[in-house]
Amino acid sequence: MNGGGEPQSSASFPIALLRHEHADGAAHFDLLVANCAPTSPDAVTVPTYRLARRPDLLTPHCTIGIEPIALHRERYLTLSQAVALDHGRGTVTPLRRGSVVQTSHGDLRIRWNDGELQRWRIERDDADWTLSVLAEHSEQPQ
Repeated sequence: MNGGGEPQSSASFPIALLRHEHADGAAHFDLLVANCAPTSPDAVTVPTYRLARRPDLLTPHCTIGIEPIALHRERYLTLSQAVALDHGRGTVTPLRRGSVVQTSHGDLRIRWNDGELQRWRIERDDADWTLSVLAEHSEQPQ
């Protein structure tokens, strides 16, 4: 997601935050960040990250580790209620949905469906991935 010098993008794509509770009670969060327009609920196209903490509740200048995991089905971008997963993989519960635009610096400008605006940066340094919450004042005018 760290794009360095790619051109400014104005296309927005879906983003979703889910809570994934396993059958044993352990839980984590899945962040789905689409990078293209959805095509089919069963299409497995959505880049997904596993997080121990909810990124939407972090304060500006906070950075947490994240883990890229397998692409997810597009249907998870539009969940409106909890869904039991097959093969004993637990339950996923939608927490937030919205739209995201990736800027020329690789930053993510997020508009949640409730109207809240956030700006994040997802970066990779060697094998480690992080998500940083950027201060609101760093938003550049369009």
